[in-house]
Amino acid sequence: MEILREKLESTYDIFSASDHNSLWDYFVVILVKKHPNIKVDADSVSIQPFPNSVMNRHLLSIDLNLSQFLSNSSVELSLRIFTTHLESCAEYSGERVTQLKSVWDTMSSYVKCGDSKARLNKGRASIFCGDLNLRDSEVGSVATFIHNFN
Repeated sequence: MEILREKLESTYDIFSASDHNSLWDYFVVILVKKHPNIKVDADSVSIQPFPNSVMNRHLLSIDLNLSQFLSNSSVELSLRIFTTHLESCAEYSGERVTQLKSVWDTMSSYVKCGDSKARLNKGRASIFCGDLNLRDSEVGSVATFIHNFN
């Protein structure tokens, strides 16, 4: 992390689990390009450990406010970025699928936050990326809960 910060901190806001817990020896990072129209809510950083991970895996997320891109609008545009590195190796297939379902559940609760009237004036979106380690044989079980995501 020291090298990343040394080389990139002038251009990017950098967030990782290693900033919040010295026990994370394996972690993911979110870099957000510094831009006057992107407001990073550093207080919104969330690190959710996967409870049954044998590899110390977790979900990292943060909120961005992109309303400045909508010059003549009263809509607040929020974007939550999620990233993770799911459990590796074939023998951890069940845990990997459980972790991915947890990610989708978390994303769903973020997008659906608030009552329908509040959601009309607040655009909420999310982006998820990471190293999923999914095997072809796991895609079918994942498709079920992704299909129900709305």
